[in-house]
Amino acid sequence: MFITYADDSTKACVFTCPFAPSLYGDNSTNKCVLNCPSLSYGDNDTRLCLSTCFFGISFNSIMTYTFADNSTNFCVATCPENSWADNYTYACVTVCTDGTFADDSTWKCVHMCPANPVSYAYQLTKKCLYSCPGSYLASEVGRQCMLKSCPIIPYFYYQDLINN
Repeated sequence: MFITYADDSTKACVFTCPFAPSLYGDNSTNKCVLNCPSLSYGDNDTRLCLSTCFFGISFNSIMTYTFADNSTNFCVATCPENSWADNYTYACVTVCTDGTFADDSTWKCVHMCPANPVSYAYQLTKKCLYSCPGSYLASEVGRQCMLKSCPIIPYFYYQDLINN
């Protein structure tokens, strides 16, 4: 069974809504629409209104990664400025999911901040920073900003460290 959509621009029933004017197939009305309904996103590859954007789906033998942009209601490959692509929600977010950090070099939420350009995860802002703020040290282990305090190491453990 194939779904067709009423295209008012051509006064025809179509399988795929047109690129010009830029219309998207709305399954709730079976019409080609200029703006997708609330909680759906216009996808330029399929010309459909989708409830979830594609993530790692092969489309015409090409892997497609798109994220829901709530500011435009479109599926986008790159999130707009001051938002980051979240692989957990498949959406552009202003705050990354717990355990991930906003990386301005890729505009993605990442588990570990990149080594090139080198940046460090700062827990308070959930962002990757090029340098850690005042009372924090940049740690190469896990590329994180750590509070400026030296760990207390028991003497016997310290002896093992310097002898090995």
